[in-house]
Amino acid sequence: MKHTDASKWILIAIVALLVLVGLAYSIQKPQMFTNIPFIGPSATPTPLASTNIVLTSPRLNEHVSQQFHITGKARVFESVVNIRLKNKLTGKIYGEVAARTDAQDAGQFGDFQTGVLLNDPKLQPGTELLLEVYQISAKDGSEVDKISVPLVFTPTVD
Repeated sequence: MKHTDASKWILIAIVALLVLVGLAYSIQKPQMFTNIPFIGPSATPTPLASTNIVLTSPRLNEHVSQQFHITGKARVFESVVNIRLKNKLTGKIYGEVAARTDAQDAGQFGDFQTGVLLNDPKLQPGTELLLEVYQISAKDGSEVDKISVPLVFTPTVD
């Protein structure tokens, strides 16, 4: 075997080793997010989540009536999570509210909950809604960590 052949095999072995190390690193990468609760397989649908907000209710494509509750956990600036409900197709905003979490200290997750009362008489059964849960950036005022959840309006009969 010539000297150049041995060099090629050593180079191939080094490249293969680097690829394997890269793959191992990418497999381990999700464990870096230790502050986000791990939601494993379960009988119920997995909550929707961003880095700092976990929405537990309502669920993806859930049918909601004139009154429903929004619950979750958040680690947000000033413990305030913002919530907006709008028409998925037209963008019409039906309402916005801010909810406070019960986080004990800055940088910790806290639970939040709020109720929604839809009283738009023009809202038709089957209307596709979009629930947005997010925080306002302290740095520049932009909406960050936004979770967008499609819902379907199904009114209850009194």
